[in-house]
Amino acid sequence: MKSSKLDKLSHGQDIIICFDCEFWHLFDKENVNYIAERDYFFIPREIGGFIYTKNSKGEWKLNKPFFVSLNPISEDISLPISQFASVNIETAAKLDQIKDEIGMNWVDAHFSILDNEKQKLLKKAIKIYENDPYIKKHNKSHSWIKDFLELFPKSTIVIKGLEDIKAIENLCILKGYEYKEPKKIVDIARWNKKFKKYCGSAKLEQTFLCVKENLDSEISEILDHLPKGNAHNPLMDSTMTLIIALFTLKSFKL
Repeated sequence: MKSSKLDKLSHGQDIIICFDCEFWHLFDKENVNYIAERDYFFIPREIGGFIYTKNSKGEWKLNKPFFVSLNPISEDISLPISQFASVNIETAAKLDQIKDEIGMNWVDAHFSILDNEKQKLLKKAIKIYENDPYIKKHNKSHSWIKDFLELFPKSTIVIKGLEDIKAIENLCILKGYEYKEPKKIVDIARWNKKFKKYCGSAKLEQTFLCVKENLDSEISEILDHLPKGNAHNPLMDSTMTLIIALFTLKSFKL
């Protein structure tokens, strides 16, 4: 399809990547990007999104969406919880039960501060998560990220917040991979204040539901072909991110 809005969003690149991550929370490592004022940092646990490529005729093609799960690379990680996991109902219930049994804030429930019994529960939760059918089916080795990064120097990346990119950079640091900078980053988080005023909230799902009522025909057609699902599934979060980015083209100066 030809799309003047994708043309503008691409900033002259022939590849647009829109992706989202859910994270492993890791502790006590050097030379990584920690979350501000916290004692942990992110690496990707789930990565999902889609890629648009532009051909010589100026037409954009939506390639098959991708979803990948990655195993942790350290024992000292936080409890994975169902709210931020692309798992089925049975897995979610088991994770919720373990969270209740551990009985503390899930981010703080990392291995090195837990007693022996709770460490066993954390290990059990990680095993349950990794054996979820959808997660297991899409599990890849960490080296998958190297192939993904090959696209970055010739792509425009559309995201909300820089945490996803920093998480990938952290993984590269820990695994000794070369990190490659994107050619261009479009971060819709830079418009949080305007969306809070326009929509009453800058949270991703609320913003998407707000702008969805005011899409033009071109953006609506793009949305029709994008992945659907629930919030916090990286594929759906990527869909919401792209649509919000396209909406900014007519509403704000991108």
